[in-house]
Amino acid sequence: MLITVTIKSYELGLVLRDGDFQRLLPPGRHRLWSRLFRPDRVKVCVLNTLDVELRHRLLEVLVREPALAERLVVLDLGESQRAIVWKDGRLLTVTGPGLRAFYRDAGRIEVETFDVAERRLEHAQMDAILAQPEAERYLACIEVPQSE
Repeated sequence: MLITVTIKSYELGLVLRDGDFQRLLPPGRHRLWSRLFRPDRVKVCVLNTLDVELRHRLLEVLVREPALAERLVVLDLGESQRAIVWKDGRLLTVTGPGLRAFYRDAGRIEVETFDVAERRLEHAQMDAILAQPEAERYLACIEVPQSE
């Protein structure tokens, strides 16, 4: 059986065979063969790169795929590590331990990482950082009055 898939300019396609990642489809029109009697074995999952963050159940497998990895900013943070993620100069999120991936196609992605076990966080954009809903989850906020 022939499957025809169109991937838009802001999308990527993941070819899955029996639930396992096979390959990446760039933007364009693609024709894929599936076994005649088992067309359900091959599926294409379409990812929207405008969503900024790649969220998928196979994330650990996908970030190791060279064709996809070059299109991502990948964070793999340890238990005491935190990151501040900026998109086009604006605060996107504050995140903690775990694996996260952000599309480079979505804009200019910049990441600042730090270890909460080693120091306190001082930042020129502290008000914006603390206003993020995720900040309360990943940062212990203590206000220290300035000494005169």
